[in-house]
Amino acid sequence: MTQSRLLSLVRSEIRKTGYDYYTEQAYEKWIRHYIRFQELNSFGRLSGNDISEYLANLSRDENADASAQNQALAAILFLYKQVLHKSLSGQSEFNTKN
Repeated sequence: MTQSRLLSLVRSEIRKTGYDYYTEQAYEKWIRHYIRFQELNSFGRLSGNDISEYLANLSRDENADASAQNQALAAILFLYKQVLHKSLSGQSEFNTKN
């Protein structure tokens, strides 16, 4: 699956759920950023460890505040659950700044 196809599926699923347009834009931005960070071509192989690594990078290297990290996490969880239909174990273990 290409990145553009995945993002198209994300947009479609967001619109089905009735999320606000600005939420759609924010989720798409964070998912695109996450994909670039992971440098992966096969989105089905993404795991909870990849999310933890990404959130640590946002905090450590990009100095993202807690709000940005929480928004990124919400977008990525939406990607896994609603678009990829993939459950994640240890979901409560994802840490963001407080």
